[in-house]
Amino acid sequence: LIAFQITVQQFTYSQVRDFAESVLGLKVSDGEIVNILADEAEKLKPARDGILKRIRDGVAVHADETGWKNAESQSLSAPEGAGDWAWALASTSTEDVIFALGKARSKENARASLGHDFQGIGVTDDYNAYKHLFAPGNHALCWAHPDRKLRDLKNSRVFSKTKRERCHETSERFGVLYAKVRETRSLPFDTAERKRITQKLKKEFAAIASSDSRDPAKLASIKRRLMEQKNCYFVCLENPSIPPDNNRAERELRHLVIKRKKSFGSKTSKGADVLSVLYSVTMSLWRRSKRDFFSSYATAASGAMG
Repeated sequence: LIAFQITVQQFTYSQVRDFAESVLGLKVSDGEIVNILADEAEKLKPARDGILKRIRDGVAVHADETGWKNAESQSLSAPEGAGDWAWALASTSTEDVIFALGKARSKENARASLGHDFQGIGVTDDYNAYKHLFAPGNHALCWAHPDRKLRDLKNSRVFSKTKRERCHETSERFGVLYAKVRETRSLPFDTAERKRITQKLKKEFAAIASSDSRDPAKLASIKRRLMEQKNCYFVCLENPSIPPDNNRAERELRHLVIKRKKSFGSKTSKGADVLSVLYSVTMSLWRRSKRDFFSSYATAASGAMG
């Protein structure tokens, strides 16, 4: 129950204590909560390893990161790889998700969870840490990220009228192209027809992302980034199982962000590791079936669920 309250329900320690006393008639100290969570995480490690194996064995994975304060990350005693970030790896085909909290924002931490021999497709934003994480042709970039960036840019009031018009035009054209990509994905997959449409849309993409002397610096930077990674945006059309966005990973991290606002992160790397295991198992089971959550959790904690 406490593991469920801390993760799925995003309770603080004080909320756990209040619930235990007012509803269950039990007094629980912060130290007892820490020990309970550590014991539960130890029991759930085999289940967490099983979840990670299924994700690694899958066709594709969503990856994303967000801030997660680790108060120990700057100390001399901090373990290697410690930092103030949280990583999420989510399956594209199941409800499985893996979290790594209190880690540095380097590609090595993403690779540590994903494994050095992952051969599937990665769906991400254009953060540099993901650039060489996947095999050539297996990196799918999220369309929603540049679409949001361009919309924010067109609504900015810091540009002159001419430059604002350039941002507006580019944003509108990109939004139309993004809609065409989503529409294409909704059609029955025919290899020859999909290839023909993809080539046509790639030409539109290149025309939109081409540099123009009238572009403000920020727009020019976005365009350069788009052109550099053009092919990554069309993996979602070449493979019918790959979505055009990274919403799955973002959804998982949104839940974690609310928890972060309440708890302010972790005091130690050990505490972050405990939460990493708990979050990975509880959120995977919760997404899989709310009705069967506690029975599934009991099975996982007994070691019967790999």
